[in-house]
Amino acid sequence: MRSGSRRRTVRFREMYSRRRIIPPGSCPKQLSTLSRFSTLPFELRIKIWQASLPGTRVVETRFVNMPCHFPVPSLPTPLLQVSQEAREVALRRYRPLYRLSSTLPLIYIDPNIDILFINEHVQQLDSVLSEIDVDVLQCLCHIALESMMLFVFPNIASKFFPCLLRLGSLERVTIVVPPTDPTEEGSRAVLFELLKVPMKQWPDLVQRQDKHLYTRRGLKHCKDKGRLDDPDFLRARFKIIGYAVGERFSAHPDRKPPQVDLKGVRRRYNVGSRRR
Repeated sequence: MRSGSRRRTVRFREMYSRRRIIPPGSCPKQLSTLSRFSTLPFELRIKIWQASLPGTRVVETRFVNMPCHFPVPSLPTPLLQVSQEAREVALRRYRPLYRLSSTLPLIYIDPNIDILFINEHVQQLDSVLSEIDVDVLQCLCHIALESMMLFVFPNIASKFFPCLLRLGSLERVTIVVPPTDPTEEGSRAVLFELLKVPMKQWPDLVQRQDKHLYTRRGLKHCKDKGRLDDPDFLRARFKIIGYAVGERFSAHPDRKPPQVDLKGVRRRYNVGSRRR
């Protein structure tokens, strides 16, 4: 038994000594450019460009006195500036958010997967939508509305939501709380899960600041903000909002009512920007 173990040890040492060890610094350096990329087949280049496109983004329209952006929005992908070929691939997905006659800055959106985020002034929703390109309105699938007013005065939802019928492919409406400051420069909206358990699965009796219903971040953000940490209050008001959306679409049998959900929002500051 001992001799067999000794033989295995000798074999292991012989195999280890024969391994080719690459000395430090002999590995090739990382290429900063791919000089032969243009020689690849056209179909392969197109697939590479398509794989480089980002996934779902939150495209924000900040409404202060008029639709505006702080700061000027960045491009959704560097492909728009890499080459003519890459730009053509990117523009098959992305199109200008606003109509050509609009004086607002050029910002791109993929209406099939991106989320259009509109800030607190939901009473100006119709004015904001009027600035958006008609083709984008017909293709937009997901819109997020940040509004505390809808929870304080939920009955106003029936007044402002008829304009949602202008969105021909709308599949989801996300109500976002608590409100943030749209004038904060260098920041962007980030949506997060507010609830651990879907509201439809809540028990009849719930307690305020119930940690079993809210996510940890959700409870922290909702605390002391207009009773948002009160599940009964949240459920009652959200039910009215959801009913208002469904009522608008029920009058149009050819339109499927969009799903209505609830999320939280916070602001993340871009690299290089300073919080004021």
